Amino acid sequence: MGAWLRFAEGRCAAGGAGGSVATFWDEALAVADETRRQRRDARRAADDQPMSEPSGAPRPAAAGGASVAPIERESRRRGGFLRESWAELHKVDWPNRAQVIQGTVAVIVAVIIVGAFLWGVDQLLRPFVRNVLLGQ
Repeated sequence: MGAWLRFAEGRCAAGGAGGSVATFWDEALAVADETRRQRRDARRAADDQPMSEPSGAPRPAAAGGASVAPIERESRRRGGFLRESWAELHKVDWPNRAQVIQGTVAVIVAVIIVGAFLWGVDQLLRPFVRNVLLGQ
């Protein structure tokens, strides 16, 4: 921010942008609004274009003269998503049989160890819970 302020003060001191920092920032904000508006318009224009057709291609009309592009675009999006998902699944490095067995054994051993630990803690805390907390 300091660099922008120094630039603005230098520009205003040199007589640019009307001679004041406030005028410079007003101009800078106007330029930012304009570029923001241009980007927004470009996005809207891109959203209005069907995805697979060139920009100048005419759209087919329905029987009543209404455009069918939104329905086509929605089905293309879904179909495109499914195609891309299927392509990503082909890129996955799937484990072989030995890796699956090794992973399964590791999970079973971990479950047995954690289960034994929790059972031991339960056995240690049982008298405390029964005598002190429950008062039996």
